[in-house]
Amino acid sequence: MHNIVESLPSWWYHSAQVFKQEQEKIFAKQWIFVAGASDLKNRGDYVTTEIAGRSIIVIVNDNNELGAFYNLCRHRASPLCPKTQGNIPMFICPYHSWSYGLDGSLKGAPGFVLNAEDGTGLNTGDYGLIKIRVSSWNNLVFACLDENGPSLEDWLGDISVIAERFPSLEGMVFERLLENEGAMNWKTYSDNSAEGYHCLRCIEN
Repeated sequence: MHNIVESLPSWWYHSAQVFKQEQEKIFAKQWIFVAGASDLKNRGDYVTTEIAGRSIIVIVNDNNELGAFYNLCRHRASPLCPKTQGNIPMFICPYHSWSYGLDGSLKGAPGFVLNAEDGTGLNTGDYGLIKIRVSSWNNLVFACLDENGPSLEDWLGDISVIAERFPSLEGMVFERLLENEGAMNWKTYSDNSAEGYHCLRCIEN
């Protein structure tokens, strides 16, 4: 007879406190898939998403490289990009029109003097957008909020080796996003798809 491993306590699937800890200790520490590289091809192309309850922007900068920032202005924390996807020449806050380059550097702050020689006003080096880590692999773009975590390559581990057996995602284009909403915890899907019972049934059949 097979040994049965007890599942997680049921209250872990609906506790707000447990979910808060999962956000902080799991999702805020890991690399999270953001978009297909086909959505980020040209200068100014951007996508926004949410990681661990925080809105972020991933954008193609002036050097045709990926950059990522928290989606908030350094003045009053207004969201810079309300849309999920688009193309912009620079970041302009809709609240007080603070502007930032695609590298996140502060370019303008109406009503403030920038980099005054006497030391007054705002030092633009202190008020750029807050950067987060971003990296790509196999035409997939990932972001990570943890500054001290492993690189994407190390985090992927053997997955990158296993993926070499299959066709590359290069050349594939993202078609559309399908969303299914339901009153369920994220662990429900993981539990159902990863449980050993499914593997056992495949072997038996």
